[in-house]
Amino acid sequence: MGIACALAGAEQVTLTDVAAAVPKLEANLALNACEPPNAAAVLDWLRPDVSHLTPAQVIVAADVVWVEQLAAPFVAALQRVAEASARAFGQRAAIFLCHRSRSTRTDDELWRALRAAAFAVQEVRPEEHDETFRSDKLKIFRLQHA
Repeated sequence: MGIACALAGAEQVTLTDVAAAVPKLEANLALNACEPPNAAAVLDWLRPDVSHLTPAQVIVAADVVWVEQLAAPFVAALQRVAEASARAFGQRAAIFLCHRSRSTRTDDELWRALRAAAFAVQEVRPEEHDETFRSDKLKIFRLQHA
């Protein structure tokens, strides 16, 4: 998703993942001619240090929670990124989550964790999705951190 944002004209994109995956992210950026300031960086949800990340005005997360054990760590990391970005810009970042449901338990845990972390969740109606990329399997949500 981040590469698509870069190719669509985002000023700067930072792809994040665990340390072992960052070299692959960097290779994909290069393969798609996404040059600096686009970058890849470590963001380990279990130890979410965000001090090295560039604050963001828009945060996009796509298909990131597929098992319930990932919900709480993802939300904790997202909360830290959102808070750091709000401090840097003096306003909340726009946050979009593209989610594919794999189980009711996972979904319930994700929504519970988001509510507990003071995120408001609003589904983007399918009619608002680009028709070319619309899918019955994916839902897009706008998140707002309190």
